[in-house]
Amino acid sequence: MSEYGLCECGCGQAAPIAKYSNSILGWIKGQPKRFVSGHNCRNPMPNDADVPPQLCECGCGQFTNLAQESIASSGIIRGQRLPCVVGHHRTKKTLAQSLWYYVGPHFYDEDACWRWWGSTNTNGYGVFMYKGKQIYAHRASFEVHIGIIPVGFGVLHRCDNPPCCNPKHLFLGTAKDNVEDMMAKKRHKFGEDSPKAILKEQDVVSIRSLRGTGLTFAAIADMYGVSKATIRSVAIKMTWRHIP
Repeated sequence: MSEYGLCECGCGQAAPIAKYSNSILGWIKGQPKRFVSGHNCRNPMPNDADVPPQLCECGCGQFTNLAQESIASSGIIRGQRLPCVVGHHRTKKTLAQSLWYYVGPHFYDEDACWRWWGSTNTNGYGVFMYKGKQIYAHRASFEVHIGIIPVGFGVLHRCDNPPCCNPKHLFLGTAKDNVEDMMAKKRHKFGEDSPKAILKEQDVVSIRSLRGTGLTFAAIADMYGVSKATIRSVAIKMTWRHIP
């Protein structure tokens, strides 16, 4: 073992300080690297027989060779087994395998929500990359367990739990169905709870009462500092329909 801070090849030179961490190469930000640039090749390669054998990940049944150099982007480390025989490629995961990678290890109950443990978008829906495209986890689950999603249809949640991937909790629906489902379950913000609301519920009651006395939309609008169109919508119950 070389002295701390010196190149591990044994040349005696001081190793440079790592500007960032790299777990594959064993770098820790702010600490000396293992080798001076290019010196890692000076370390003797281990004997092939001393490194445990590894089968090619393409499934061909052949054993892989030792890596002659490190390639950080591919996770290859000099002196360790290559993932595949040269010229072979790793078998790509199917849609089901990609889905279960983040669901299967935490799956316990067929009827409960199957939580997605991978990445999520800002709305809480599970997402992952598949064949170069971003896929929604709940849509992938529907396709894997139920079938193809028709054009123009989305996959909705009965449980209203965005990261859930349980096919029992999913159903097909159009954009209109989604809005109606949201309205029926009162998942949307309306009335005073809406961030865009200017009027209060008591204002709505008063506006309708004033309109009943014959006061014009313009006059009422001036009283409340809103447009005539807003007052008209309130008065004829195009908006604030939940207020009697």
